[in-house]
Amino acid sequence: MTLTVPLIGVLDQEGIDIIKRSVGTPYYSTARLSEELGHEYDRITFVILTDYNNQPFNIIAQNNNININQNNCIEIWMPIQAFNRDFMVYLHRQLANIDIDNFNEWAPYINRGGDDRFLIRLMRLAN
Repeated sequence: MTLTVPLIGVLDQEGIDIIKRSVGTPYYSTARLSEELGHEYDRITFVILTDYNNQPFNIIAQNNNININQNNCIEIWMPIQAFNRDFMVYLHRQLANIDIDNFNEWAPYINRGGDDRFLIRLMRLAN
């Protein structure tokens, strides 16, 4: 199962600030940043990985911008705290069937190898 969303739309302000600094545009508005990233770079797909018993054990991010020039690529390990809280609850409930607000479900997920951050690849906007 996968879920594709606009990246800027699911980040909180701290996450947007991390993106702005990382791509070299700290003074852009959120709308301008989304415009510059465009449809190709402002989308991210979350995918659930399962173990041999078909049990979900990790959610990963797959960027849709596969053809990005590596010289213009920025990689960010975005912590889940930088995402909108409601979106993270929804994502983990839909893909991994866990309640991240319930420690009895969250701790085993992390123990099995579930990440608390996502690798995001973006293009550098400023030199």
